[in-house]
Amino acid sequence: MAASFSVFVPIDHTDPSVREFATFAVAKHNRDSRQNLKFESVVKAEMKEADFPIYRIGLTAKNGDAVNNYETTNLETL
Repeated sequence: MAASFSVFVPIDHTDPSVREFATFAVAKHNRDSRQNLKFESVVKAEMKEADFPIYRIGLTAKNGDAVNNYETTNLETL
């Protein structure tokens, strides 16, 4: 049986559930790392079909005075 590979495809990065996941990811990162990043915006969102949907979200967050880009992956449904 041949392996099936899929690619990430763009999804609507303005969807409220995407923004909710991005803010959750920043909050979890802050708890785990004892940092204090401030979520700014979602800049891209992609989904890949596997045995379950995989979401990859690009976001910006403020770290002090600097705004940086971050990427997070969600292995559960949004």
